Amino acid sequence: MMKKPAFLVSMCLSMGLLYGALPASAEPAPAVPLQAGHDISPTVDTGWVKTWGAEARLYTDREKDYSPADSYVEVTAEKKGWETNYYEIYLYRVELTGLHFVNYKTGYMSVGTKEKFYIDDFLSKGSSGEFKVEMKLYKERKDRDQYLGEWRTKTFKINH
Repeated sequence: MMKKPAFLVSMCLSMGLLYGALPASAEPAPAVPLQAGHDISPTVDTGWVKTWGAEARLYTDREKDYSPADSYVEVTAEKKGWETNYYEIYLYRVELTGLHFVNYKTGYMSVGTKEKFYIDDFLSKGSSGEFKVEMKLYKERKDRDQYLGEWRTKTFKINH
């Protein structure tokens, strides 16, 4: 038989969850999708991956290959929780000899961020290539020893 105080707490919590009456600090901090208004299913998506330090995902803005009509690659990074962390997002070209650095973006995010890599900056007209995007997360820029993990997309193609 359950004791009355425990039963009351259990009831209050259940009702609070049903009616959204819990304070924000008691609710888990979900990641807010940055693609609001877009119901795309990007094929270049890491999915939610939990490392020893964070749970995040990284994806591009296309369902298929980039066409000559596209002018940039938009990368979205999202993470769970509200803590602000320092990120580095890298764009690599995939070649037979491995990954070759193309460009990078850095900054701070609490829930998510979007970055654009302009195709004219790294690929000439009429050419194409295979690429990957990688994100590294840190607690703070000044203390890069507090590494939270990395996420890397699958290979995607850009036709310019």
